[in-house]
Order: sequence, then C-alpha cells, then structure tokens
Amino acid sequence: AVTGILAFAGALLMGIGGGIGLVGTLLAIAGAVLYVLERTGHPVVSRLGKTGVSQNVIAYHKASGPLAFRATARVAHYDSPRAELLAREPYASYRALIAKLLPVATVAPAAVAILRILPLPGALKVLLWIVAILASLVALANAANIISNRYILPYTSGAVCNKSSVAAMLGVMDNV
Repeated sequence: AVTGILAFAGALLMGIGGGIGLVGTLLAIAGAVLYVLERTGHPVVSRLGKTGVSQNVIAYHKASGPLAFRATARVAHYDSPRAELLAREPYASYRALIAKLLPVATVAPAAVAILRILPLPGALKVLLWIVAILASLVALANAANIISNRYILPYTSGAVCNKSSVAAMLGVMDNV
C-alpha cells in the first residue's frame, strides 16, 4: 500500500515543477525502489508493520494400536479475515488486471520522473506526466484495496472463512 501511495503522490506532484516537482520525482523513485525490493525478497516496508495474534487450530493424533502405521496432524486457521474490496462486485472483475499491471504501474512513474529530467519539449513532458498519473492509478487502487482490507471493511463471518472446515476437521479427528 505504501509503494502505491508513493507512486501516485510522486506522479501527481512531479509535473508541478520547482521544489514540489522534485519532491514528486523523489517520491516516485522511492516508491518504485521499495516495490522492487519488496518483490525481490528484500522487505523494507513490510518489516515495519506489526504482526497480529492468530488463532489457529492444530489437531494431532498419535498412531497407536496394532494396525496404526502413521501419525496424523491437521492444521487450519480459525481467525476470520476482513472483507476485501476487490473480491466484491463490481470491482472483482478488475482484480486480475490490477495484479497483472501492478509492477508496471508502480515502476512507470519513476521511469517517467527520470525521463522528465531530460531536456524534452514541454508538450512531451506534460504527456509523460499524464501517463505517469494514469499508470499510478492502478497502484493507488491496489493500495486502497489493502488499506480497506486491513482497517476499514468488516470481518467476514466464520462460514465464509474456515471455521466450518475447522469444526468438520475436529469432528473427524475426534472419530479417528
């Protein structure tokens, strides 16, 4: 979410010019760098978040008796997640497209910011600015989805989650 917000803010500010344009350029580049680091297994932003307490169910049955040949363990999550904005209509159909375009949409504003430093005609700089803003809207949509999922939308009911499966699993383990 942070990288998407940085990409959008950078794209929006880079075309203003002066000190604000420089801040926008730096924000766009920072968003792209952080995104690439996160995606390549070098987490920076994701390390800063807090980890939550989880409620998971673990059932273990030790093999016993003359016919037993292996132990059985089953694990299922019991905690219900929050609802997701891109999992609901009318936005669900855009989920795959956003996921596919996200890498380009996060890095493109930084590339445009670097191109805008070159001595290009003013009309081309404006066109590049518009392209950067349009591309960053995809990253902003993904950021809105993440933020609404973590802080705004309600939790799903247990039936939507895995609670019914956990109950069935515990019943099976009890009978085993």
